[in-house]
This record gives sequence, C-alpha cells and structure tokens, in this order.
Amino acid sequence: MMASIEKRTGVGSLIGTQVQGFLAWWIWRNYYLAGLPTLHKKIRVLVDWIIDMLFRSDVTMLKTFSEEQRRI
Repeated sequence: MMASIEKRTGVGSLIGTQVQGFLAWWIWRNYYLAGLPTLHKKIRVLVDWIIDMLFRSDVTMLKTFSEEQRRI
C-alpha cells in the first residue's frame, strides 16, 4: 500500500516494511509508471511530472481553440 503526499513525499508499506519520505514517493512514482499500458502514455506522464518539478504552478487558464469551438 502506497500513497503520495504533497510534493516529493510519500508513505507506504512494502512487504511489511514501512517506507516514508522521498524514497516512498519515488517508489510510488515508478510503480505507477510501470503500470501504464503503453510507452506513449508512460512518456507523456513522465514529461508532465518533469515539467511539474521544473516550473511552479500556472496561475492563468488559457483557452484553447477547441474549447472556444465547443461554445459555438
């Protein structure tokens, strides 16, 4: 059983061993990536995680062209 808590922190129990902190977060992330069905999805999630680590949260919401078309 594993859980990701906040940024780069996690808790879990692996085969009866308690893990916490960065190590638990890292294990959870790798397990999640391994469970994704295709290489394309794994790469998309990994890139999203890397962008999330490098840049802070975006405070603006940009409308895309497809969102504007849905309203018409």
